[in-house]
Amino acid sequence: LKDISLSVEEGEIVSIIGPSGSGKSTMLRCATMLEEIDGGEILYMGKKAAWVENGKVMHPDKKEMKEIRSCFGLVFQNFNLFPHYSVLKNITDAPIHVQKRNKDEVYKEAMELLKKMGLEDKADAYPFQLSGGQCQRVAIARALALNPKILFFDEPTSALDPQLTGEILKVIKDLAAEHMTMVIVTHEMNFARNVADHIVFMENGVIVKEGAPEELFTSDNQRIKEFLGKFQLSTRHLLALVNDVLDMGRIETKQEKGMMEAFDLEQLMTETSSLVEAQLEETGIRHYRHREGIRHTALIGNPLHLLK
Repeated sequence: LKDISLSVEEGEIVSIIGPSGSGKSTMLRCATMLEEIDGGEILYMGKKAAWVENGKVMHPDKKEMKEIRSCFGLVFQNFNLFPHYSVLKNITDAPIHVQKRNKDEVYKEAMELLKKMGLEDKADAYPFQLSGGQCQRVAIARALALNPKILFFDEPTSALDPQLTGEILKVIKDLAAEHMTMVIVTHEMNFARNVADHIVFMENGVIVKEGAPEELFTSDNQRIKEFLGKFQLSTRHLLALVNDVLDMGRIETKQEKGMMEAFDLEQLMTETSSLVEAQLEETGIRHYRHREGIRHTALIGNPLHLLK
């Protein structure tokens, strides 16, 4: 990271985008003190969490540091749930043993969070019994159980397939509607554009440009245009494929299989998952498996909705 300067206001949603290796996750790890900074300072609610004096990283005393750490929660890419703990224990362990809160109160809040996440029937389940999307929702509930002022998400959908990605993006959208302060590192461009108040584009450890979503997505910066162009190109390919399927009507299995392989549908669906999820209810996109294992895409309604 080089000369990074970023502030987040209460209730604001900031999305951080950029190519892999640009420093997005490193910035989150520094912000949450999982990585030591070499220079500069980190502040939460006006209180210094880390700063450098004479080349040495300094932190406040243990009591104040505990208060500062309670300000934020972090949701990882790969869930990081304790495999030997039940879902309920994963959520309640830190509030009870770290924050020293009343056990009955914590369990009540945990069950409310599970209900909010659509997982109230999974309280006694273990991580290995859950899908990836369910594990990520438990991880979000665990972070919320600490009552943080701000939530950090480090590519929360990168380990999930398109369907499960939609589940997590819906949860984050619901949190946004509740004005939860969030910083989200993501490769879901459509989601970032629709949900964020502020977008930061990073590359090679620096912030290349930041601003309102429309400012970034209509930027004349050549590097940003190239980065976003890859996403938009994939979207156009997907739209072409959907229209081809609609035009062809009922076709033979062998022909359809060849067309699907030529367009590499699985890759396109992954790359455009946020677009598909965002338009799911409006257009009625449905995915299902043919009895011979071939994936189809069916579109109910006007395909021009997707062009939006």
